[in-house]
Amino acid sequence: MTKPETVIREDIRSLRAYHVAPADGLLKLDAMESPYAMPEQLTDQWLRALRDTALNRYPDASMAECSSRLAKQLNLSDQYDVLWGNGSDELIQILIQSIASNDAVVMSPTPSFVMYQVVSLWNRVQHVGIDLDENFDIDIPAWRDAIATHQPAIIFLAQPNNPTGNLFSETAVEQIIEMAPGLVVLDEAYLAYSSRDHQSYLDRYKNVVVMRTLSKEGFAGIRLGYLIAHSSWVTEFNKLRMPYNVNSLTQTTAALVLNHLSEISERAELIVEERGRLTKQLSQLGLITYPSEANFIVAKSAYLGADVVEAMKTRGVLIKSLCGSHPLLTHCVRITVSSKDDNDIMLEALEASLDALKQN
Repeated sequence: MTKPETVIREDIRSLRAYHVAPADGLLKLDAMESPYAMPEQLTDQWLRALRDTALNRYPDASMAECSSRLAKQLNLSDQYDVLWGNGSDELIQILIQSIASNDAVVMSPTPSFVMYQVVSLWNRVQHVGIDLDENFDIDIPAWRDAIATHQPAIIFLAQPNNPTGNLFSETAVEQIIEMAPGLVVLDEAYLAYSSRDHQSYLDRYKNVVVMRTLSKEGFAGIRLGYLIAHSSWVTEFNKLRMPYNVNSLTQTTAALVLNHLSEISERAELIVEERGRLTKQLSQLGLITYPSEANFIVAKSAYLGADVVEAMKTRGVLIKSLCGSHPLLTHCVRITVSSKDDNDIMLEALEASLDALKQN
């Protein structure tokens, strides 16, 4: 009998599958999900649209309606096009597949979004990570040397960065773009909670594409990401996109959402306000907190780590331990900013967990 080890690549067999811990009955503040579902005033309209969606037909492969609505919302000129993906992960896969060769290099800061490295490995592309400085910002001398040495085909910059939550300095981002010999992908997954966007960079730099998602604004369940780029880039990337990659129910939902972005944005503003309050509350518990432009906060303390995460789980709350992911994140946790009620429950559980650990 043929066995997996005789067929599956050794480097793939050495990996672990992406694991999502069961969360039934728990307050889930570990995955940067929004606490807000579809706005109530849109629910009836959404359900009618879903009812009228033809499930016996393949979805619109071009996503023409969504593309038209997005272009109108963002005031995109005709020189730009949109590539849609089954979440940003699929877009990352397409981008890396497009440059995959024996000598290709993908580069990103570390720590940053883990899928840049993981998808590179899947595609046998070398990934080079450049450590952030102690303030979680770009170390330009290190980047200058690394770019000169490795000549990366693609550079990924998450703005804001996950898992640190901060925006890299504008000067540093521009210097990297100007030094880059290849494509620079500005990943704006957390744009809704950020004070800066980079759409204008598309006009300024011919080697920049901007990647975004609807996941962080309350629509993680539809798994929809999009990439904005000059049409010549999208033409090439489309050659690697699977046919009918975004299902009809997702397209129906997205078309409605894109018509009501102002209502959706109001909910993001609530999270930003709550982020400020929660940061102060965490500081009052004796934790070091870092500036965030996302819907999560990184907190640090000698008492924080896997133990406190497990202690909070027993109290019904999930947060994310960052210990072991990178030396800069030792004794750090990442906490999703949710509604005031959810955050207060989390704070109570965190205070009790810290008190218990300090007594042991």
